Amino acid sequence: MPDRSPVIPRRVLSPMTGRLTDCPRTATENPEAWLRAIAGGLSTAGLPARLDDPQATRAVTVTVRLPGSREADLILDEDGYAELRWWPGPDTTPAEVTGVITRLVAIIAAPARGAEPATAQPATAQPAAR
Repeated sequence: MPDRSPVIPRRVLSPMTGRLTDCPRTATENPEAWLRAIAGGLSTAGLPARLDDPQATRAVTVTVRLPGSREADLILDEDGYAELRWWPGPDTTPAEVTGVITRLVAIIAAPARGAEPATAQPATAQPAAR
């Protein structure tokens, strides 16, 4: 089975220095540098990315302010897990929420350039932890 680890370019533009710097290809090589490279790429793309406190857990968080709604957070941790926290609002219909989630899953399930096609497999729904 091919390695499905997140892959990023070998050289990235540092937002701090404006120079190209080496970065690890996968999160397992150097999780902190991997997250810094992702945060730099997101910042370059105009997304407000920040590195979270490494004492708790290493992660990058992007917070986006949505017009007429609360902000949405995307959190990517050092293990490569991403979590989206989004509040659709009380006036949002089930069809609208379903449409957004369906589009997100389609984007996530799409193969990366040069990778073999992936098929999304439904997971068994688990109740949310409280």
